[in-house]
Amino acid sequence: MTYTSNRLLLIQLSSLDNLDVFACLCDNLIEVVRKCHTSSEAVREIINQIEKWKAMFDKKLSDGLTLLEQQGLYGELTYLQKLIARNLFSKVESLKLWSGTDKSVRDFQGKEWAVEVKTISVNNSDQITINGERQLDDTLLKMLFLYHLSVESSRLSGQTLNDKVDELRKVLIDDMVAMNLFNFKLIEAGYFDNHRPLYADRCYKIRKENIYRVCKAFPRIKEDELRNGVSNVTYSINVSTCTEYLLSENEHFNCIENL
Repeated sequence: MTYTSNRLLLIQLSSLDNLDVFACLCDNLIEVVRKCHTSSEAVREIINQIEKWKAMFDKKLSDGLTLLEQQGLYGELTYLQKLIARNLFSKVESLKLWSGTDKSVRDFQGKEWAVEVKTISVNNSDQITINGERQLDDTLLKMLFLYHLSVESSRLSGQTLNDKVDELRKVLIDDMVAMNLFNFKLIEAGYFDNHRPLYADRCYKIRKENIYRVCKAFPRIKEDELRNGVSNVTYSINVSTCTEYLLSENEHFNCIENL
């Protein structure tokens, strides 16, 4: 894109060790600038994105993801893998639907549907925590789903978070745009390849997975049900009481396809 009174912005990589991250940064900036109509708008968006990346790099210097963050990311990647395998959307579009890395209300967001992913350890696996009054509120959606994944973690056997990342990278290897977007999403989530040794000995086995249609009398708190002054609600539900809302995996993806 060109603007009147053009100026050149030069962003250089100082170390080839960070080439993969730099590629994600460049792709992200190009995507943002393409949507801008003026040079001042482009500069503003670039500065905003650089600040966002700076915050993500601060995570890179940290001690990696917490155990709960690792478990949560494993669950989101498990659902993403299913979504891509269904071929309802292109790989790039499927990755754009993954909104959880950007701290959105729900983990996957389509135009008229959304999916919230809850990954729970095997102890108290039916008890899940809902963060906020909007997370299970379908007011602005035609369909809202809850993907509940129960896992057992150990140091002995199963699949590591790194294994799951590698599986998805193999699926995306022939689509460089999708691969770069996936790597960017991982960075947004706080997953950096230099942290891989930290995740190498924590394994997951899937014990149970269920998909629920969130509607009608599904146990939840909705935004319009709160009294004035009440917000930022956190509560727990027991999904063992929600069997009437269960969908098979095929039914779930058929619902999305037919919207």
